[in-house]
Amino acid sequence: MSHRHLLPALALGALGCKPGLDASFQPNPICDLSSVVTWTTDEPASSWVEVSLDDQALFKVGDDTPATEHKVIVVGMTELQDYALEAVSVTQEGRELRSASVDFTTSALPHPWLQGHVSVSDPSQVQPGWIAANVMTASIGPVIAVLLNEGGQVVWYYIHDGDDGGADIQVSWFPDRREMLIGPHMAGGDRPVRIDLEGQVSWEGPEQPGDPHTINIQDGQLHHVLWETDDGGHVAVQCHYEQVGDDDVQGDRVVWLDQDNNEQWSWNTFDWLEYDPDDVFMGLWWTHLNSVAFDETEDVAYINSWVQSKVWKVDRATGEILWTLGEGGDFAPDPDHEWPWFEMAHSVDPIGDNHFIMHDNGTNERHWSRVVEYALDETTMQAEIVWEYPGDLSEDRWYVVSCGDIDQLDNGNRLVVANTRIMELTLAGELVFEYTWIPVDETPDLRSYQAEKIPSLVQPL
Repeated sequence: MSHRHLLPALALGALGCKPGLDASFQPNPICDLSSVVTWTTDEPASSWVEVSLDDQALFKVGDDTPATEHKVIVVGMTELQDYALEAVSVTQEGRELRSASVDFTTSALPHPWLQGHVSVSDPSQVQPGWIAANVMTASIGPVIAVLLNEGGQVVWYYIHDGDDGGADIQVSWFPDRREMLIGPHMAGGDRPVRIDLEGQVSWEGPEQPGDPHTINIQDGQLHHVLWETDDGGHVAVQCHYEQVGDDDVQGDRVVWLDQDNNEQWSWNTFDWLEYDPDDVFMGLWWTHLNSVAFDETEDVAYINSWVQSKVWKVDRATGEILWTLGEGGDFAPDPDHEWPWFEMAHSVDPIGDNHFIMHDNGTNERHWSRVVEYALDETTMQAEIVWEYPGDLSEDRWYVVSCGDIDQLDNGNRLVVANTRIMELTLAGELVFEYTWIPVDETPDLRSYQAEKIPSLVQPL
């Protein structure tokens, strides 16, 4: 790491400064854009660090919870800038204490390709906040997570120090804990992790089996799905092989693990689906599940298969499939749509009232992707497409073969990942934000698999 403190905290006394707070400013060990600031007060106080650039106050980062031991991980700074940092505490009686200002110079991003640009941004319509995303450089590559500010600048990054993982890495941000869940497709011998902004690990998932340097998912390996349940456990998809006749078939299990990674529920594709050799894709995958959602009210799971282009509603108590959505399933297709069915979809998400959003990749026959919302009527068994943003628009043609993500945002917009692009769309189909990763010669496959909008971690000054 190449941080440069132009006015180190240890030298303040020698220069005759008499700050109200004696704070320590240290570089963040995992990110050259970030600093770790610590100090102590004699009485409980709220605390934050103020960040300035060229004598202009920018933002503050901190915690309003009164304490005597204070630690702030300063994020929000961008590469190659000379900032000034100042620690601040306010006691419960309103007395303000400040440290001397300390200069902090950020380094360049660790890889030249770890950046992109914003081509569209309408602040009046965009959901406020930052973006948390993974960054992938190939089908097997470094495990990388980033935070992007409103301007699309990287303001924090984490590069996992294990072997390369799969392209289907997801990141999930927990604002109350200021932690990030990273996984599931880690290398053989490695584990998914939950970390704070300093890289401290608070949870590790199961150790992963298999060879870390192959695109084919190994037996027992977690892939594509990893999210935390309300009880602190985790839901994931696990590759599972079984012998069916003469075929060694790659299916999947959905697993629900408790906090100690003990399995408390599972659903095995071999128990509930009929194997057909014609369903195997590229000689590798029979089911290839890539999204799972739970509905606690009905005690059901919604499980999506990329290869079979099907979504199943599953009774969690019995494992029984209650219905199948997709061509040849239990619902009648939308009679008013030329393409009523999704093909090899990702990111199927129930958003309430039997409405589902998904990233419909499409196949070479259609040769364009879309994001789509279905409304399902379980009485008439009718599937209706009530919203979509198609990739065959004359001004915006796009086709993503094997990745993709869509999230419902608080303001009603949809955040979409489409290969190199992260887009925000209104319900009227207007593109109000677009960020594009910029591939360089060494990383032509630079893109994200998944992203989510999170609250900004800084407050403007």
